[in-house]
Amino acid sequence: MKKIFLLFAFATIAFVSSCSSDGSSGKSNNVFKTLKVLRWGPTEAKIGTIENKQPDGKMGIWIDVPSTEGIGEVQVLFDGHPEVTAIEPKLITAGVSPEELTVAGDKKIEIKSVPTGETLPVGTFKLTP
Repeated sequence: MKKIFLLFAFATIAFVSSCSSDGSSGKSNNVFKTLKVLRWGPTEAKIGTIENKQPDGKMGIWIDVPSTEGIGEVQVLFDGHPEVTAIEPKLITAGVSPEELTVAGDKKIEIKSVPTGETLPVGTFKLTP
């Protein structure tokens, strides 16, 4: 009887440790993988100009998607930097600090699945002199 109880306890511990805090396994999320970006913006700005300026002074990036249901925890990456991200039913938003808008160039925008580390390309933000 002790052996069965120990076996059950070890199996339970193994299962729980393989799950992330949201109850899903740490494996790839098929909903995230199939997420489609419909539109996003702003797509460009000049240095010194904050497009879609938010009350906190950051540039607001919005990403329109068919649905965010089941995608799990995500972050918007701006040129590889994770930004504070909010998720609505059909919208993902993030704020980019003005300090990140001081060097001209193409800035890759991605959505990152926090549990898996997978990224989904959104587009390229063009920052011009």
